[in-house]
Amino acid sequence: KGSVQACQLKWSTSWCFVVDAPRGSIVCGSFDIEALNGFGLPAAKIVPEPGKPAYTVAQFVERRITHVNAMAAELGVTPGMSVQEAAEALS
Repeated sequence: KGSVQACQLKWSTSWCFVVDAPRGSIVCGSFDIEALNGFGLPAAKIVPEPGKPAYTVAQFVERRITHVNAMAAELGVTPGMSVQEAAEALS
C-alpha cells in the first residue's frame, strides 16, 4: 500500500500527534474529526484516558482508536482498533 508517517508537534501546553496515511489520518484529541470529514479527509481520533497523555510518538501509536468520522468508517476504521490496524485501513 502507501507509506505512513507520524508527526509530533509541541504546542504551548501539550503535545499534538498526527499519523498520516495515503487515504486519511489518525490524530490526537486536539483535532475535530467531523470538521476534517467536512474537508473530505477520513480521520480517526485517539483521546487519552484522563491523566495518561502521550508524550512521544511511540506512546501515541500504542493507543487504541476512540472515535472515527464517517469517511474513515467507510474505509473500515472502527473504535477499538490499534493505530497499526487503522493505518492499514487508511493505506
